Amino acid sequence: MTSARVLALLVLFAAPAAAQGIANPHGEIAIDCETCHDEGSWRIPERPDGFDHAETSYPLLGGHAGALCRDCHGARVFAHVGIRCADCHVDPHAGELGLDCEHCHDPTGWIEPHGRRARHAETAFPLTGAHAWVDCESCHDDPVSAGYVGTPTDCYACHEADYLATRAPDHAASAYSLDCETCHGTYAASWGAADIAHSAAFPLTGGHAALDCLTCHQDGYASTPTDCYACHAGDYDFTTDPSHLAAGFPLDCTDCHGTTAWEPADWDHDALFPIYGGTHREEWTSCTDCHLEPTDFGEFECIFCHDHNQTDTDDDHDEVEFYDYISVRCLECHPGGTK
Repeated sequence: MTSARVLALLVLFAAPAAAQGIANPHGEIAIDCETCHDEGSWRIPERPDGFDHAETSYPLLGGHAGALCRDCHGARVFAHVGIRCADCHVDPHAGELGLDCEHCHDPTGWIEPHGRRARHAETAFPLTGAHAWVDCESCHDDPVSAGYVGTPTDCYACHEADYLATRAPDHAASAYSLDCETCHGTYAASWGAADIAHSAAFPLTGGHAALDCLTCHQDGYASTPTDCYACHAGDYDFTTDPSHLAAGFPLDCTDCHGTTAWEPADWDHDALFPIYGGTHREEWTSCTDCHLEPTDFGEFECIFCHDHNQTDTDDDHDEVEFYDYISVRCLECHPGGTK
């Protein structure tokens, strides 16, 4: 090579590209070459330290800040690159939700989109409680399509396995409603924390509230009787003080008992005859002290409990009209148990 040829090449490379009429391989870009390149090597760096992308119309935020230049700029002409999400991101929704990715996603995190709950609130199924934190694919897993349009909104569509696997109580065997919201809410910590609406058929109060479901629902849940005797037949039949069975007590246990406990019975004997107050208080130990016939509590005796004899009592009542030495007459004149 001649000296003249070498000199010509040195002049060519020393002069600015624009001055020599050489086209910039990156297109029309008002950035000095030294911003990204140096004289030691023309190799393109991973991320040029001297270049601030914020000076362009597309600042790199969130996950974009860690991207390499070539991740977005496949061609050397930097201006020829799209700035829409769909220009770089393959649409996993197959166009079902449109191309406005920013409506649900932002650069800070593609997996936990900030607008997902707000977007879902516009649909027929707002995300509340535990539903707000599940992965989209948990419900939108249709293998044929992207699985977003036409996704069923009924509980059973997603919770079929929970329904079929539940044994206490057995939902399937008992023909429980497939409308899970009847008993379950979205804010429960687990499927087992059911908020069953029992009050509509039989309010669970007192001792009933802590019972296991199968205590009453041994034969299923449909048409379970709600009368007391259906569950408390044993309590009724084997009570001896007084004998409910022998005395023919009514089978409506609520006449005397509450749901807090079977004993003591909440029955107001004083409404008929005061035995918890007045002169008869603590003068008896059992029902049979007065009701000598255990099969008929309509029968009672006053005379045998008192230190009376008929002769003296007759003398004391010789001027009392309709007097008779029988307990029924005693009660007629002494309804409060007083003299």
